Amino acid sequence: MKKNIFLVILLTLNISLFAQAQIEKKQNDLRQVNENYIKTYRIFPTQNTWHFIKLNTQTGQMWQVELSQKRSNQLETPINSLSLVEKQDEVDNRFTLYSTNISWNFFLLDQINGRVWQLNWSTKSGKSEIISIQ
Repeated sequence: MKKNIFLVILLTLNISLFAQAQIEKKQNDLRQVNENYIKTYRIFPTQNTWHFIKLNTQTGQMWQVELSQKRSNQLETPINSLSLVEKQDEVDNRFTLYSTNISWNFFLLDQINGRVWQLNWSTKSGKSEIISIQ
């Protein structure tokens, strides 16, 4: 009798572990598909609840997006309005932003040639800037 109970428990655990492994594999596959998906524009959160950075991943152009409960206070302000690459070199997912431990700074990375810029953003309109790191 004890052997039968032990066998049932062992089988139940094996089925449960197999099901869990299948769920984790599907979640990893979904994450991988999402990361490889072509994205021309991306929104990056800042540490300020109401402010986001919108990035054109082809050109490196960025805008600061300010949300508000009042529709009249919602803004999209350009940070850098000029493309950082020539027109013929524009490719989706070329640029991405990385947050830093400093809440007002991001790194902008050109994932093709490795160039890096420092983004200093501000809640004050027109005070955000992008600086090339040599």
